[in-house]
Amino acid sequence: MAPSQLTQFSHMFNLTRGVLPLLAGIALLYGCAETNLPPITDSPTNTYRTGEIVWRDLVTKDASASAKFYSDVFGWKVSKSEGAVPDYYTITNRGELIGGILQFPEKSRVDGNEWLSTMSARDIAGASASITANGGQVMTEAQDVPGRGEYIIAVDPSGGILALLDADGGDPAQSKSAENDWLWSELWSNDPESVQSFYGAFGYTFKKETDDDRDYWIMKAGDSNVGGVMQNPVDNTRSMWLPYIHVADVSVMSDRVTRFGGRVISGPSDDIRNGTLALCVDPLGGFFAIQEWSN
Repeated sequence: MAPSQLTQFSHMFNLTRGVLPLLAGIALLYGCAETNLPPITDSPTNTYRTGEIVWRDLVTKDASASAKFYSDVFGWKVSKSEGAVPDYYTITNRGELIGGILQFPEKSRVDGNEWLSTMSARDIAGASASITANGGQVMTEAQDVPGRGEYIIAVDPSGGILALLDADGGDPAQSKSAENDWLWSELWSNDPESVQSFYGAFGYTFKKETDDDRDYWIMKAGDSNVGGVMQNPVDNTRSMWLPYIHVADVSVMSDRVTRFGGRVISGPSDDIRNGTLALCVDPLGGFFAIQEWSN
């Protein structure tokens, strides 16, 4: 879909939603002293994938409706976590933990959904200092969240929101993406050239490629591909991290997204990654992509 076509949908969804109310809502969720969340692994691994995106939480105004949509479309099992504050739901696929759902408090002014990507970091204090020194913002003071680990919520200079976590017990083990698992993360940046300097301060490197005649940068932590960076295709909207979900048949899954109340706003189309990709939004406006992939 061309940028002009995306723009006609963007006013309905999260791309144009104000970033300050969203950040305030996320800060309420993660920065409160009473917050406790379950670990991101079923059992401790005591290993860390520093610099990689190791977890994703859906922050939402309606956890029940969101859980139903993603369960119906992808077959994910969503279960309420006992004792978590605020209410928290774990997501499993094929018996493996892959993410969670957090509901915004009623006093939050945020409507809709947002997938929040979490990067693994061993030195949260050092990361906070580097973020501030290189033009980003730390939106919550470092918080040791019982059960989860030490967190901060940050914004890069182009407006991309992400969490950094030093996880209690280690990160999930690396494994090949299977059907309906997470596949990839992509930063739609309003300034993809300069934002590389920001992430470069953390030791990331970038490899420039061409994707559907657009400049595209592979973001690397050591030898690991962490994600992609591209120019935000929608004018006058904020930057965002877009999560990808691995599907076996993008056409079939696009139909399921629509059937259960979401929207497909781009693809599948032969001129977008050879027909393997579709850009979708859930019923409350949370963006995600689905893509066929061979490991």
